[in-house]
Amino acid sequence: MAQKWCLFNEIDHIRFLHIKGGMYGPTVAKKFKPEKGTLVIGSGGLFDMWSRIETQRWIDGTDKVGYQGTDKGIAFRNKKEMIFTDWETALYDPTINGFFSGAPMLVEDGKIKVDWGNLKSRYLRKKHRRFIHGFNGRAYVMCATNKAMTADDAAKVAKFDLCLEMAAGGDGGRWSPHLQVGSTIIRRGYRKSPTWVLIYLK
Repeated sequence: MAQKWCLFNEIDHIRFLHIKGGMYGPTVAKKFKPEKGTLVIGSGGLFDMWSRIETQRWIDGTDKVGYQGTDKGIAFRNKKEMIFTDWETALYDPTINGFFSGAPMLVEDGKIKVDWGNLKSRYLRKKHRRFIHGFNGRAYVMCATNKAMTADDAAKVAKFDLCLEMAAGGDGGRWSPHLQVGSTIIRRGYRKSPTWVLIYLK
């Protein structure tokens, strides 16, 4: 698995980014590169090849983009405090700076709980390489699996291999997930993703 652990005591701030029309990972890393520190980026949204749409709800502080899928997800406030919340709360809580829903949610409060919300896609429920976003008391973790798996299998990876208290499914497929630390590409994605998680390390 390609993974990156970002310890909270090493994080300066976090940003959830929505880009209309999408952008390739290396371009995101170059455009949003900080003057100091290291930028870690991971593709966010899950793209359904069958319906040709993104399947998550997303708030990046300015854009509020509603898609299909679960109302529950990961949010942050005060620059880097990670919380688990729902879409409606994130919309109206002024302290929340960013939110994205699970596609699906994988782990809640340390327990496996796969939740697809209103997303009915059979295609997404099949085996795919998956991108896992999540956190525990120490770190925010981004992980791209090497082998295709169901969401249920990804939830087991999130809980037992990564030891995450909260985890959500993100991008998926053979060529979509992108994970990059600085200029080093850990997993290359070949699609313009419209949603990105940016972790700025000190």
